[in-house]
Amino acid sequence: MSVPGPDSAGAPAGTVDDARGPAREIRPRSTVPPLSIPWPWRHPRLYDLAFRLSPADRRLRGLEQRRVLAALDAAARPSDHVLEVGAGTGWYTGALAERVRSVRAIEPAPRMRAHLGRRMLRDGRRNVHVADGSLPHDLGGGPPWDGLVCIGVLDYQRDLEECLAAMARAARPGAWMLCTVPARAAAPVDGARRLPIHERVFGRTEREFADAARRAGLRVRDLTPVVLRRRPRTLVASLGVG
Repeated sequence: MSVPGPDSAGAPAGTVDDARGPAREIRPRSTVPPLSIPWPWRHPRLYDLAFRLSPADRRLRGLEQRRVLAALDAAARPSDHVLEVGAGTGWYTGALAERVRSVRAIEPAPRMRAHLGRRMLRDGRRNVHVADGSLPHDLGGGPPWDGLVCIGVLDYQRDLEECLAAMARAARPGAWMLCTVPARAAAPVDGARRLPIHERVFGRTEREFADAARRAGLRVRDLTPVVLRRRPRTLVASLGVG
């Protein structure tokens, strides 16, 4: 269910209010070829399961979540209109919706969008608008955003700078951005495959990420590694635009 925001006119919605009756779900056609979407992203239940197969996976997910939510608390404001890139099953969408005025959650996989739309309706998140979109070329338009969130998506993007620049162009000057990437130690070779997803993962050092962010026109406010068993696994980045 969506609340009209500054981008609501003519935007493709995942869920919308219908004045003639109860909320109904819209399933816009994906602009991403089906074979380009990793298999867990086509099956919402498998997606969540893929990150809970071992105690280490669950521990890492919990550490990442605490760090991401702390960064959201520091950056987000109640008046913000925020774009969430690659919302998936809505792992962070609800928490984000609690902190800002409106959220546009874009996701390229049709089944994931349908699942996310149903979840937001069930949870009563009236300020969440679900739509089709993906990095780096289809962020769904909309206004210059006050904030952007991209969690777990840059893991599978070879050209980090291009993706960061695309998000920076979608933001207003002075906006904030929060994203994660795998630390180089967690993916020692670019293109290493992450099990059980079997998709290529591109790890970054803190220096590599910071350099790419600066070239994309972003300011690095904070770049913190999530450490598990004395090894950095994920980098959580808080960035400023302009």
